[in-house]
Amino acid sequence: DGPAQPPSLLQVYNFLFDRTRGIRSDYSSQGYGTGRNDALVMQVYEQIARFHVLANYELCENKEFQRGLNEKELAKALKTLFDLYDDGHRQHEQAVSKRRHAGASEAQARRTAPHLCSPHEAEMRAFHVLVFMLKDDENTSLSSFLQRCRPEVLQAPPMQYALRAMALFKGGLHASFLRLMKTGPYLLACLMHRA
Repeated sequence: DGPAQPPSLLQVYNFLFDRTRGIRSDYSSQGYGTGRNDALVMQVYEQIARFHVLANYELCENKEFQRGLNEKELAKALKTLFDLYDDGHRQHEQAVSKRRHAGASEAQARRTAPHLCSPHEAEMRAFHVLVFMLKDDENTSLSSFLQRCRPEVLQAPPMQYALRAMALFKGGLHASFLRLMKTGPYLLACLMHRA
C-alpha cells in the first residue's frame, strides 16, 4: 500500500457540509435567530455562508456536486443571519429608547446603548442581492429586501458593488459585468460567476 490519498475537494465539502448543517441545527434548537442573539453565533453563520459561496464556485464543474442543495443551505444561513442582524438593531433601538426616557440625550443614548452588530452585514446582504440577480420572478421580494436594509448597509462598498453588478447584468451589459467581476471582492465575484 502506498501513502493515503488526500481527500478530494468534494469529499472535504461533504464533510464540512454535514458539520455546518449540524451546527445550524444546534443553534436553531437553542433559539438563536429567533430573539436570542450572540456575536459568536453571527460570526459562525457568516463563515457558513462564505463556505457555501466558495463551494458553489469551486465545485461548479463537478457533476457530483449538488448545487441546488448548497444554495438552499446558503439561503438558510443568510436568512438566519438577517434575523440576527435585525434582532441586534431592534434591541439597540429599544435600549436607546429606554435611555432617552431616562433623560439621556439622543447622542448619549446611542453611544451608550449596547448594540450587537456585525461589520460584515453589508457583505452578507450583498450575497443575497447577487443570489437574487438570476431570479427574474423575485423582483418584488428583492425590492422589499432592499427597503428593509439600513442606509449605512446600502451605502457600504460590498452592497454598492452587488447593486452595480445586478444593474449591469439585468441591463444586458455583459462586458461591463465581466469587467466589474474582475475588480471586486473574491466571494462576490464567485457569486457573479453563476451568471
